Amino acid sequence: MRRDRPAVAAALLLLAVLAAVGFASVRLTGGRFVYPLDDTYIHMAMARTLAGSGTWGFAPESFASASSSPLWTSLLALAYAILGPGEIAPLVLNAVLAVVLVFVVSSLFRRFGVTPRERFLSLLAIILFAPLAPLVFCGIEHVLHALLAVLFVEAAAAALRPPPSSSPARLLVLAPLLAMARFESLFLLVFAALLLAARKRFGAAGGVLALGFAPVAALGLISTANGWFFLPNSVLLKGRLPDALSLAAAGELLGNAAAEVWRNPHVLVLSAAAAAVLALRLRRKRPLFEPAGVFAVLFLLGMAAQVVFAHLGWFYRYEAYLMVLGTVALVFGTRGLTAAAPPLATPLPPPPASPGAAPSPLRLPSLLALALLAAVPGWRGIRATAEVPRASRNIYEQQIQVAAFLRAHYSGDAVALNDIGAAQWYARFRCLDLWGLADIDVARARLAKTYRPETMAAFAARAGVRIAVVYEEWFDRFGGLPAGWVKVGRWTIEDNIVCGGPTVAFFAVRPEEAGPLAEALSDFQAELPPRVLSRISWKGGR
Repeated sequence: MRRDRPAVAAALLLLAVLAAVGFASVRLTGGRFVYPLDDTYIHMAMARTLAGSGTWGFAPESFASASSSPLWTSLLALAYAILGPGEIAPLVLNAVLAVVLVFVVSSLFRRFGVTPRERFLSLLAIILFAPLAPLVFCGIEHVLHALLAVLFVEAAAAALRPPPSSSPARLLVLAPLLAMARFESLFLLVFAALLLAARKRFGAAGGVLALGFAPVAALGLISTANGWFFLPNSVLLKGRLPDALSLAAAGELLGNAAAEVWRNPHVLVLSAAAAAVLALRLRRKRPLFEPAGVFAVLFLLGMAAQVVFAHLGWFYRYEAYLMVLGTVALVFGTRGLTAAAPPLATPLPPPPASPGAAPSPLRLPSLLALALLAAVPGWRGIRATAEVPRASRNIYEQQIQVAAFLRAHYSGDAVALNDIGAAQWYARFRCLDLWGLADIDVARARLAKTYRPETMAAFAARAGVRIAVVYEEWFDRFGGLPAGWVKVGRWTIEDNIVCGGPTVAFFAVRPEEAGPLAEALSDFQAELPPRVLSRISWKGGR
């Protein structure tokens, strides 16, 4: 601890920010802690089922391939098996992982000869650019993903360095863990294997691919044996893999990628900075397979794949691991331009400057570039951190209230939803997921482009659904909701920044359910937070 004061200072600052944001969030949510994403509760509900019954899903009797991070869900299940199910476990686990990430990155910087002052500033940049505080409060896998990505790329750099500074054993252990943290990590595994193959390290390249894809294949076989897709529904429904190989499909992919970058300028700024530093290194004859080059190449390739085939954003989290990798790549790359880069495993303090030495010609341009770089992702990190309390209030006023309503009035019944996390965690009912993340039949229909109002009606009738609680506008792309469903009421929240929509609507799936639903909504109105606008539109007999 004494040897790494920059990491201690950065970690304490992070913890202070977490405490302040947590306090601000609780003040807006009726004195209870609420995660700023509904997805958090999906992992919690699945982990509870896994810990209690060994079933991968939401209910002991039914399998559901609904987790985009099997490793995170499994870690939560382990915590629940030891300590019992609790709401705070994801937050505590993420806070611990965030501190570990700070110390791991600081250790890398120290071994690379980065001075304590530069190390502290670099750690602050990572905390801000990721941004770590909102990721901790999200309570899902993205801090773990960033930590494993840094460890994996560092191990790849060590295996690629001429001669390798370590055996590929760490790389082979980290490959399956990284793949199970997030499925888009497979891009990094493939790119690292290609770099290893280019260095004629075919055994390590094959090992990375085999061990990285092995757990994916194992889970895929288990999933297909249970009648589900090979990959989780969320990966298939949210990804952007083309339906067919064609120029039109390629053009659509590139168009979507350009739109993603346009909406996320921090990605463009960080990627351009990393590419510029890499180009300058190569121009100055610096070896590509030194750690600085490896971090830059894998970051740029990983970001390109993420933009083209996956997504960015959704409360600052999908590209978080790449923001961390890109920041590390910049620190390594700029350091290597002004001093000889030591082996990653060998500590080497920077040489003292002679009293009469002129300042490095890169010093002023570097400072200007860093100032420009910090302006975009830095402001994004500040904004993201400030939005956590509001996002938590959004989830409290909408998803938490829907869950409380279902628990009070529809416990044990069949209900159709399109946002299932908090409801699955807090209430006990039979769920039809109309968005398909936790329902294989809906997912099949969506992927086959046969999802229509009549399809929804048939699924609801087969499941015996009594009511549906949905965002109406989500279903416009499918032709709307079934004509026979009766809209009974709606709840609207203010200042929405994270929910799928400000208004959630309540539908009676059968006309005879409209009266009981209206009565239940009327009874529950007194329980709603004062900022939630509740309207009951159904009139008896209509």
